[in-house]
This record gives sequence, C-alpha cells and structure tokens, in this order.
Amino acid sequence: MSSYILIKTDQQNKLEQALYDLANLYSSSEDTEGIQLYRKKGLATEFLIRFSNQPDFVGFSYYVNYLDYPIGLDEFSFKVYGFYNSSQLYEFSKLKNSGWLMIYTNPKDEYGDNVYIVNESNKTFIYDFGGNLTEIDKSVLPYKLVSISQEDYHHITDIYPAPKDKADKKLWWKFW
Repeated sequence: MSSYILIKTDQQNKLEQALYDLANLYSSSEDTEGIQLYRKKGLATEFLIRFSNQPDFVGFSYYVNYLDYPIGLDEFSFKVYGFYNSSQLYEFSKLKNSGWLMIYTNPKDEYGDNVYIVNESNKTFIYDFGGNLTEIDKSVLPYKLVSISQEDYHHITDIYPAPKDKADKKLWWKFW
C-alpha cells in the first residue's frame, strides 16, 4: 500500500484550496500530478489524501507540513497525519525497515519547519528540512497507525497543478 495523509477538518472547501495551492506551488514535481481527495463515508470531517505519483520521503514530509501550515489560509484549522511506508525509503538509514512511519507537525515546535516522525517502536525523530534527522528522547505523540480501506471513502476530486501560463512560452514565429 502506498503512503497517505489523513486530515480532520470541518472546512472541506479550504482543504481543497490548500491542495490546489500545494499542487501549484510544487508543480515542477510529478508528485502533485493527480492528488486524490477522499471523504470518509458517514463522516463529513475526515479526509484521505493519496498521490497518483508517490512522493519520496522528503517530498511527502513537505506536503504534511504544508497542509498543516497552508500559505494564505491562516484560519484553516485541521489535524494532519501522514503515514509513510519505510520500505519506500532510500535515505535515512535510521528509519529504513521501521514499518509504517507516522509523520506530523508539533504545534509546540517553535520553528514550524520541522516534522516529527514516530516509528512502530515508538522512537521519535525530528526532520528539519535542512536534511537533518535527529532522534529525540521523549515522544510527543505515541505511534498509532490508522489503517485505511479505500471502500470506506467517497472520492471527491483529483487535483492537478494549473496549466503553465502559455504567455511564458515564446511562439516560434515571434523570435524575430
């Protein structure tokens, strides 16, 4: 199973806006081509995000962080938890073969550009987007894998970056 993000919010329209903004912000990455948004059946406040093109660990961590702190949506309130399969890791030997990793942001973190990672053994790490992965002694949140079944969710939409501005491309007959 590929990695996924779970979000709890009662602001679906702002969540969709945050996803469109994310897709446009990272449009140079293939990861944002086909972000899939689902809502849990019977619950209007629980959402699942999957990627048609699975991001690497660093990209996935950026996306979890971005969705917790979306640019321009300061009044957007939701809880974001990412689940990344460590078998897909190519870097960070401390995390390889750790099963599923739970990735989240810590509201008490003074920097905001970090994600916290907990593995199945309840070891907690901070990844700081400068490429540093540091194990910390005390856990902020205990590890809890939230298993998903696609059948429990309604598909809402697929999100793609906006097309590149055609005005940026110089037409062949306008070179002279």
